[in-house]
Amino acid sequence: MESVAVIEVKAASIPCPACGGRLRVQSHEAPTIGGVRLREVRARCTTCGAERSIWFRLVPPQLH
Repeated sequence: MESVAVIEVKAASIPCPACGGRLRVQSHEAPTIGGVRLREVRARCTTCGAERSIWFRLVPPQLH
């Protein structure tokens, strides 16, 4: 992912793995692990209530 701004939208577009329902973003963290910038989005299904974490790696934009 190049932009933090699109992460919540992307996470919310992923269906619940348990029932296929819609996920609602609850929170997000921005840890750096081993020098790699990550974003953990915590979400809950609006249908079945299942909770999950979705991980994204933040990468700087590339010049073309």
